Amino acid sequence: MHDGSINAITVSPRGNFIVTGGKDKKVRVFDFGDVEKPAPSRDAGSSVNCLAFNPRSHWIAIGTEFGWQIWDFEAKNTPVIAEGNFKLEGKKSLEEKQSKKTKADKFHQVNSIAWNTLGNRLFVGFSNGDLKVIEVTEEKAN
Repeated sequence: MHDGSINAITVSPRGNFIVTGGKDKKVRVFDFGDVEKPAPSRDAGSSVNCLAFNPRSHWIAIGTEFGWQIWDFEAKNTPVIAEGNFKLEGKKSLEEKQSKKTKADKFHQVNSIAWNTLGNRLFVGFSNGDLKVIEVTEEKAN
């Protein structure tokens, strides 16, 4: 299964797949008919906080500690079809502005994620209390 805690579980609209995401940065898709069978995993790049199946397609929305992604779980090579994040904004001191060293960008975590019933809008809740609405169409995702 996962190497660490499972933070999120979602079931496909038809009930034939279960998807789990965990602290180990992995997303696994299980066939509901045989959940004991080892499931292939894909790396989300950071700890997975939440998951949501699109109600009308084979897409999975994934919320992580660094942003969100939409995956086509039936894709063989490149599952990510869209992604984004919410960068922390803050005042920088004059010293930070003048420094030639750059620190890694910091982002708000995605704590909740959900599709509308038509599957064309993704609602993303961030750790700073913001909610983003992302319009997703077949054309934009490809």
